[in-house]
Amino acid sequence: INNENLNLFLSKMKVNGKIFIATDVKNYFDYIRNLFERKINIEIVNSNDFYLRPKNIISTRYEKKAINKKIKPLYLEAKKILDLK
Repeated sequence: INNENLNLFLSKMKVNGKIFIATDVKNYFDYIRNLFERKINIEIVNSNDFYLRPKNIISTRYEKKAINKKIKPLYLEAKKILDLK
């Protein structure tokens, strides 16, 4: 994910639409979180605990692989709060 991809995603999302990101790489997570935090039309929903897995996402083989290696994934749940035109 980079700024261009995030802008594309946001342009396609409806207000109150959510995006979920999961990774087991802390530096990458910090980079993504910073991208999201710089957007005025996004609210990070789970800022109180990035290790808490959202209930309504599917499990991927990468997530299972990390958990099997005893690596705790980080999750980012964000909601689009307004349209910018």
